[in-house]
Amino acid sequence: MTSYLYIFSVFMIYQLVLCCKKDSHEFPCKRPHFMIFLESRKIRFIDIIQGKHYDKVDGPNLKIMIGKGDTQMAVMDEFKEEREALKNGTPKQKLQYFWDYYKWHVIGTVAAVAILISFIYQIVTRKDVMFYAAMVNVVPLETAEEFNAGYLEFTGTDTSEFEAMFDNTMTINDNSMDEGTMSSVQKLAVYTAAGDLDVLITNADTFASYANNDQFHDLRDIFTPDQFDEYADLIYYVDWDMVELRDEMSSKLEDTSVLEYPDPFAPDQMNRPVPVGIRIDGCEKFTSAYYVSGMEKGEPSILGIYGNAGHLEDTLKFIEYIFQ
Repeated sequence: MTSYLYIFSVFMIYQLVLCCKKDSHEFPCKRPHFMIFLESRKIRFIDIIQGKHYDKVDGPNLKIMIGKGDTQMAVMDEFKEEREALKNGTPKQKLQYFWDYYKWHVIGTVAAVAILISFIYQIVTRKDVMFYAAMVNVVPLETAEEFNAGYLEFTGTDTSEFEAMFDNTMTINDNSMDEGTMSSVQKLAVYTAAGDLDVLITNADTFASYANNDQFHDLRDIFTPDQFDEYADLIYYVDWDMVELRDEMSSKLEDTSVLEYPDPFAPDQMNRPVPVGIRIDGCEKFTSAYYVSGMEKGEPSILGIYGNAGHLEDTLKFIEYIFQ
């Protein structure tokens, strides 16, 4: 490492000489200030030289001589004199010296410590997620926080250790793959693959694109017979024949947008109906806290339970909570 520093020092001195060189053999620099960096095991020297001349570089030891008239003096000797003068300097001079030479070290250290403290704080105060709702094309209303807190209270959750996530930061435009849509689609795909999401809440058109892509649980495997009968009129279905056809077309890179799907609330029109969602736009507790795109036009808002959801018990409690 030291050899590299020596080479670097020689290179910097050479560049300095080139910059200062005139027709004569002396090299008085046009700029009165420059810095020489020397490295040893114990010290780092930065010297400011004013109105003096470079004379020579003496061998691999980088003994740099400066001269003025007939007087020559080794840089290291001058450095020793400066250090001796510093010892006798005033506190203000010492502080200025320290700040001039070590301010970036101080700033860097303070920044590193601040980042470390922030990182440790986040780890120590982080709570486990007991329920995660992805809410696409959904806008929170004034009572959203109250709604969220009410769910935690309803489930008897210890809020000092657990939290529920109601993520309404994603928007998907079904008619245009703009930047926001692309970002949301990617985020949703990553979170789904990681198994972080429990439910998707969104408008019917957006829900259809995921429901026909085999994303959600068959609700007959989730609800008890009594629960299924209770929500029977609100169940959203997909025709499994269409799901398989879509998969086949996708594998062949064919355009799936040409497919026409049956009414998701009319299972009798399907060959193999599978219940994958539940309509929630009639739940006053939910609609008073969140607005779902298309709600003002009477379009359905759908909730689906992800096939790899990790918190089924709390998911069922959420459905029970919003249907109170």
